[in-house]
Amino acid sequence: MSVSVSVAVAVSRFLTLFLLLKYCSGYPGINVPDYFEQQCSPTSGFVTQNFENWVNMKNKSANLTDETPLYLPMTSILDLLRLSQDLFKKADLSFLNQWDVLNSCLTLRFSQNPVFRTNFFGYCGKTVSKAPSMMSPKVFHWNKLFPEGVGGVFRISLSDNKSWQVVDVCWGDGQRSFAVISLYPQLSTCTKKIITEHLKAIGFNEKYFAELNYNHQNCNNSSCFWKKNNYNKGPSYNY
Repeated sequence: MSVSVSVAVAVSRFLTLFLLLKYCSGYPGINVPDYFEQQCSPTSGFVTQNFENWVNMKNKSANLTDETPLYLPMTSILDLLRLSQDLFKKADLSFLNQWDVLNSCLTLRFSQNPVFRTNFFGYCGKTVSKAPSMMSPKVFHWNKLFPEGVGGVFRISLSDNKSWQVVDVCWGDGQRSFAVISLYPQLSTCTKKIITEHLKAIGFNEKYFAELNYNHQNCNNSSCFWKKNNYNKGPSYNY
């Protein structure tokens, strides 16, 4: 067998193995448009109630500070993906799969010094900061964070003004998503039912709902999956 034929056979085998790993492993890469569910307009019906009461609740308790982590126990899949895009500063998330996203241990913290900012954390060390500005009364806007990113507006559509709020988001490309921000990594059964019924009533489809896993080792920096594996679980993870 000639050298050129041997090389061709080796390359063919490598490509076959690569494709098997990428497409037959049970962990297909993420395609963000697959999770578009409804259109929205930033100027239609975005009215928030009691935003100040909830954001300022940390001033009412000595146990809550700018360093207190807040959780996303329930979100639309698109919201997780848009946050992941901002954290990686990449529009193409094909190097991730649903397992990665649901076990990314995404958290956030509010800071009001010197201006109000929302700081997001996830994927074992990735961070990004957003500085929302008020576009109209109780409607907040933020700009895209990287050239291919997407900015948008958000409102708070439901809250107990104590420990959780439902954030309704309209992205700059006209796609809609939501996120539940909570002081706790899990919602009670009763709270989850109330929020689910509210979200369905305002047009969200339950099949696109997601719940993050905060029991995973990603939430412990000393044993972080992503750090140990150097963001490289296989050929589809090179970026």
